[in-house]
Amino acid sequence: MLRNSENHSISTEVQDAIHFALIDIYYSLGIFDKAWDILTEIQNQSNRYIAYKAALLDRLDMHQEAIIFICNTLASVNSNRLLLILKLILMISYRSINNHKECERIYLEMVNNSEYTNYDEYGFLLRNCEIILPLSQSRKELKKSITFFKEKNLLVEMGQSYLTLAILDAWSKNFKSAVSNLNIAEKLLYNETFERHIFFNNRAVLHMYQNEFSEEVGHLLREARKTTMCNFDKLIIHINHLIYYTFSNTHRDTFEMCEDIIVLTLSLLEKQPDKVMHRLTYYTIAQYYKKRNVDLFHLYMKKSYETHLSLSFGTNNYWDERFSNYKLDHTTTDGILTHDLGLISYWHFRIPEDI
Repeated sequence: MLRNSENHSISTEVQDAIHFALIDIYYSLGIFDKAWDILTEIQNQSNRYIAYKAALLDRLDMHQEAIIFICNTLASVNSNRLLLILKLILMISYRSINNHKECERIYLEMVNNSEYTNYDEYGFLLRNCEIILPLSQSRKELKKSITFFKEKNLLVEMGQSYLTLAILDAWSKNFKSAVSNLNIAEKLLYNETFERHIFFNNRAVLHMYQNEFSEEVGHLLREARKTTMCNFDKLIIHINHLIYYTFSNTHRDTFEMCEDIIVLTLSLLEKQPDKVMHRLTYYTIAQYYKKRNVDLFHLYMKKSYETHLSLSFGTNNYWDERFSNYKLDHTTTDGILTHDLGLISYWHFRIPEDI
């Protein structure tokens, strides 16, 4: 228990206020494991505690735990704002375990509830529409989120929306606009977070999208690896780094370095519940080994294919075609597509004091 200089016990209310202040700092900086450790010291399980518990379970990739906690909590919630926050996190957690049906259901429930438009968090719903909606429709909703945050003078949140807009531009192959919007996002966010790996990674990916594998790209990815703390983001950056070494002509003698990246990537994958990421990781490793070790190439292609078969939702034409080609002659694949390069955005959002 915290104590003051006169050795008198500090009240529970004051202790919790101090702990929440520390959690706010760590959460905003992306140091989620430390925020979680402090959350366990909170004694009064208020609305703010509930929101942070749900958010941190999600950010620490404990998505099933987040879903169970939120579903068990919703019925007793007496705040519309807390309901919106919990449903936003629930939507994200369902997406992270590839339950697209529940993710879409919750999104539609929120976006059609006019009461939610009164809260700042509605802007995050607009921003995260890209999880659900087609590309062209996502752009429209995303621009609404930028206007929403601008009108409320929430510049950090507006910067996060610009970051996502840059990603949609990249997916649309509008690279000039992608760079422009990434610059705007970086200007608004760079001094507001430790999560600077997002900018290093996304700039590197924009180069690789355009078939540029220069030393600058390698430098950006190395910088991204230095500053990331989130498991999912680490995995994305390692996959991108391995793709870079697979296709870069300036790095032919990097076997030991790539082996280290593969070991780290597989270690991170053990903690990642998203099976789509498992399929992608195994496939990327297979492509690295394709011209280096035929046995390992086949081993990881087999792992990737088996993961693909285990996914229960819909079909995916370019993945189906990849594995169809591979099964025909057991050697041919189409290599790495731009689909495999990972851009990072903010799916999480600030937890307010007044819930």
